[in-house]
Amino acid sequence: MPFVLHIGFDFWGAGNLGDDLMLAGFQSWWRAREPDLRISALCAHDIAAMRRRFPDIQWFGSDPAAQAQALQQADAWIGLGGGVFQTEVGPWILDQMAMNMAAARARGIRCFLVGVGVNNEEALSTGQAHQVCQLASQIWMRDQGCTDLALRAGFQPEITRLGADTAHLLGAEFSRLRDSDRRASAFVLHASPTIVSPDAIARVIAQSDEPWRWVCQESRTLADSEMELYATLPAAVRARLPLAQIDYAHASLPEIMAQAASWHRVLSSRYHTTLASAWAGAEIAVFERNYKLRAIREELGIEPCASLADPVEMVRSLGAARAVARDSLELCFSRANRMMEGLRRELGLG
Repeated sequence: MPFVLHIGFDFWGAGNLGDDLMLAGFQSWWRAREPDLRISALCAHDIAAMRRRFPDIQWFGSDPAAQAQALQQADAWIGLGGGVFQTEVGPWILDQMAMNMAAARARGIRCFLVGVGVNNEEALSTGQAHQVCQLASQIWMRDQGCTDLALRAGFQPEITRLGADTAHLLGAEFSRLRDSDRRASAFVLHASPTIVSPDAIARVIAQSDEPWRWVCQESRTLADSEMELYATLPAAVRARLPLAQIDYAHASLPEIMAQAASWHRVLSSRYHTTLASAWAGAEIAVFERNYKLRAIREELGIEPCASLADPVEMVRSLGAARAVARDSLELCFSRANRMMEGLRRELGLG
């Protein structure tokens, strides 16, 4: 029987392109090295879209019966990617992670967290986070800052390791977009409308001769999402700032990758569009809306933007924005590869 890796997070298919990029990197790595290995995953959202994009993955719903069925055929439980150590939207993410890991361990299945991140430091000090640490056989954090925070919060150093986001494993694919006709600059902004000034955005566009796009990493109209913010912009601004949004339910992986990495210059408060744009050679400035944006900005040496309400600061940061140094990206790729090789050895496959 083939070895089965079961991805126990269920946020796939929710409409965020970054999730698909992490999953694509993870799957492509295994496909190249262990073609007989099987991957299964839970999906609480558009399972048809995920089956369309990832037909080689066995998809289960997220209801209790489906989760139990998935565990019956699993050889290892994987918590793949995302800023899962967070309490910004309440404790439910940590609660769910601890519960699902406990169910796997009750069946004798080892649990691994792979390329995970921290949205806010307070989440690491919760009882749920420490329960997760006790249940995990190994934890690979996605950057040095997250690793340091976890160790300071009391995570066991023998199982808490530096890794990288699995989307870095798609670096060569993103790099091919360097050769495309990328003339437009882009806003990729997920932030509270109270800290984003439509007037500031209008003034930035007015001072530029190049075309601009309002890019959606998140396809849904959620609180603070790109779509919600876009609706607050005056019609005259939207006329100069066309919406760039793909049909998430039907998009292919190449279309998702192009949506994340097809821009010449980027002002971003999104983690995975920042990552993809860096590999594609874009000039990037980052607004740090939470810890994960600070982490990737510092890791890749990206220009900070201190305000989304001050047009002078926004223009300054975009003027100072530069492409990320190739050696910084290659270091992230190497860390991601070492993380995956470490997981492979832990599973007895390498």
